[in-house]
Amino acid sequence: MSQSQVDRPRLYFSQAELAALRQRATTSHRTYFDALRAWTDQNLHRQPLRGVSDEFLHESSEVYFEEAFSHLSNLMLTYLLTGEPRYAEAARRWLHAFCEYPTGGGSQYSVGPNIAALAHGYDWLSDVLTPDEKVMIRDQISRLVRDAYECSLTPGRAWWYGAHLHHDFWIPTAGYGIGALAIRDEVPDAEHWAARAAEEIGHALDLLGDDGAWHEGAADWVYGLVLVLLFADAYRRAGGGSLYNHLWMKNTWRYRLYCWLPDDTYVNLNDSFRSGRYNILGSASSHVLRKLAAEYGNGYMQWLAARDEAFDYGTSHRGVFRSPYDWTLNRLYPSSVMHCLAWNFLWYDPSVEPVAPDGLPTAHYFANQGVVIARSGWDERCTVVTFSCGPVGGHEAHRRAVEGDTRIARGLSHVHAQATSFTLYTGSHFFIVPPGYGKHASRFQNVVAVNGSGQVWGPDRLAEIRSVELAKDLDYVQGDATACYPAEFGIRRHVRHLLFLKPDFVVMGDLLEADGFASGMARHYVWQIHVDPVEVEAVWTGNGISLRTLDGSARVNLQVLLPEVFGKVLARYSASDGTPILDQIGVIQNFAVPHRATFVVVLALTDRGQEAPIQRIVGENCVGALIGDAADARAVVFSHGPIEKPLRYRVEPARSARHLVVGLSTARRYNPGSTLRPRAKRWPERALRAAEENFVSEVVVTPGDEGMVAPAGLLRFDC
Repeated sequence: MSQSQVDRPRLYFSQAELAALRQRATTSHRTYFDALRAWTDQNLHRQPLRGVSDEFLHESSEVYFEEAFSHLSNLMLTYLLTGEPRYAEAARRWLHAFCEYPTGGGSQYSVGPNIAALAHGYDWLSDVLTPDEKVMIRDQISRLVRDAYECSLTPGRAWWYGAHLHHDFWIPTAGYGIGALAIRDEVPDAEHWAARAAEEIGHALDLLGDDGAWHEGAADWVYGLVLVLLFADAYRRAGGGSLYNHLWMKNTWRYRLYCWLPDDTYVNLNDSFRSGRYNILGSASSHVLRKLAAEYGNGYMQWLAARDEAFDYGTSHRGVFRSPYDWTLNRLYPSSVMHCLAWNFLWYDPSVEPVAPDGLPTAHYFANQGVVIARSGWDERCTVVTFSCGPVGGHEAHRRAVEGDTRIARGLSHVHAQATSFTLYTGSHFFIVPPGYGKHASRFQNVVAVNGSGQVWGPDRLAEIRSVELAKDLDYVQGDATACYPAEFGIRRHVRHLLFLKPDFVVMGDLLEADGFASGMARHYVWQIHVDPVEVEAVWTGNGISLRTLDGSARVNLQVLLPEVFGKVLARYSASDGTPILDQIGVIQNFAVPHRATFVVVLALTDRGQEAPIQRIVGENCVGALIGDAADARAVVFSHGPIEKPLRYRVEPARSARHLVVGLSTARRYNPGSTLRPRAKRWPERALRAAEENFVSEVVVTPGDEGMVAPAGLLRFDC
């Protein structure tokens, strides 16, 4: 079938639907249309690069092609909506230049937006292109798509071959799929090329499991999805299957929403950014949320899209990093809004009412990725805590890696070794931060570092969340990183317990056990956290650390209960020009502890929490913290393991308390009890003391066939 016999446009809308789009431009979508046209008018003068060489195609050409893709899409949609020839003529100049470029760039992921820009021109300018221009563009699309398709089949042709879990795979694959769909009736192999792209993206979605989380972080999530959503639309319209039926696609809105912070930034786990946006096509995000809102009738995405738009369309924000590849200060993209203008117009569905997330659970467990994101609420002053403990790339990727899929690791270069790492946002500030882009090693994470670093990066290493309980008053998670350490370290066990006692405290317990070195050499353990020195300063106190915002508006106090004697470290990473990047604060346990290391730390988040007395608990088969006074005492106790013998500890002086014992077996029942015992300390005869101060409460938890169950290994009782 010739191009002239095909009814165009057709990729995302038909000629008949175009009339409705023009009507929307004057009514429901007027704001989006006005922004689109204003930007296009201001940038109509821009010209394509001439003399593009093979060398250019292989040297970070994604910046040019992704900006050109958005520029062309904006030009051509403005033409379709207005009918004004000046927009079409400007676009034709770009298409001519693109057709003069070499076609051997399929090994670079920038081929994706290169092909997609040509495909949009072929589809959207059908009524103004001459027959010769149509042949020229179609042939260029065909050459580029064939090359990218062959790269997807041939090891060694493209670095992104088989890297299904990398955004650099998603971008060229979706791009060549869009190109194939644009010429599917005119080039014999095009249907096969499009089917290959759909198969590859479907396989990538399978590798992600069904929890909706994106292993590269909330910013890369945007970057990876843009062209995939466009391909999904065009593929479905062409009669292919619906990628939107995949459970990961249906659930991925939760990942973006739970990563959201009340200042409209985002938790930046892995190679992500605080802005929640990444690189060129991902430097705006609201259109992706608008699409998910429209596709699934999701009011939460509609609500969040409106907040993201304030950033995308704004001019005063810090922007998105242009070149996030080194330790120097990075330039910002001159225009982020260009990348969402056309798609917000096409994807916004005003029938979907925005819904604030206030009624949603305050915590969510992303099981495949091994991530818990817990918050005290959805208000501006809420606390957000994250906990990560999964294999690099997630459990499905781990399963396939163990089964022998050697390609899995190729797609995971933006994922960090962060088993048991946590972050903390509270008081409108990100106090304990992830390390940021490129710092993949566990020594940059908020974990226990062993012998200077510790964890081995790799999808074959099993880190897992063993227990989770998410409740209204507290959130509890237990992570196990034992298998992540080099065998020569002899680590026999490392579990981390984290309890978020809303809204005042985070209580953490790390239990490490190890075999002795043959040389008799002791180990070096560092319980470490990281802060952004531009926002927060760390000050050592007598028994812990005070984290204070530079503007004096908020603070978090950390009290180190165990070890009782410890060393301290405070180090700074800086750029080459001296600009501070990351501060590391560490609690060191060294030399005397070759076989066991224990850390118990209480983070007081609020004024009330910082005024509460805190004591350590060291008992039989357990350690922990006693928080609060007689009026509101809570004992948080970490069992050294599923107990066969009684677990015993003391509350001193005697008082009633709420008890939380974690690390127990979910298959057993337990009988807690409390007995008064005389206090060992003798008071001077003339000192007047309350009677209970002469006693301690000895608490005993005994396993048995009857008694209380411990869901998620967490036993609650009062005594």
